[in-house]
Parts: sequence; structure tokens; C-alpha cells
Amino acid sequence: MAQPKKRISGELDVYASICSHSEEMLSATKEGNWEQVIIIEEKRRSLIDQARKLSKKTNLNERARARKIDLIQKILSVDTETKTWVQARMKMLETGFKTGGEILKAYGSGVVS
Repeated sequence: MAQPKKRISGELDVYASICSHSEEMLSATKEGNWEQVIIIEEKRRSLIDQARKLSKKTNLNERARARKIDLIQKILSVDTETKTWVQARMKMLETGFKTGGEILKAYGSGVVS
């Protein structure tokens, strides 16, 4: 019985780490630190793969299952906010590129360096 208990806490620890990485990714996104976003996402992806494998092997009790659900809901909420920030930044970049193109058309390539 000691092994399943260890696996249960291990699975929840992995979900907690995913949640923590998701929050870090949101912060990096808000700061526009795209290199950090990529690094965190790679770590997070590995943890998600690990969580999937653990979930197949683990039978959670009701309390642990409730904690897992809470963590997943928080992860999804943070991911939604991150997506909103990314989309806003992409829109801003798109607008900037369009404006830059319009300046080039109007004034020539010597204006934008």
C-alpha cells in the first residue's frame, strides 16, 4: 500500500508543478519574455507527458481526485489568460508590421531602419 500512496502524491506533485510552470509562463508572457515562455513550455510539456503516464497507473481517492481537479481547473484558467495575452501581443505585432509596411510604401525604405 505504501507504493500507491507515493504514486498518488507523485501525481499530484506533477500537476502542482504544471500549475506553477503555467503561472510562470503567464508572467513571462505579460513581460514579453518570449524566450522564457518557450523554455517554460518545454518543461511544462514534459511534465504533462509525465502526468498522463502517472494518471494511467494511479487510482486516486476522493480527496486526491478533488485536488487533481482543482489543479487542472487552475491550469486551464491560467492557460486561458496566457492565450489572451499572447493573442493581444500577436495583434499588436501584426498592427506594427502593417504600419511599418505603410510607412515603407509612403516614404521609402530609408525611413525604417
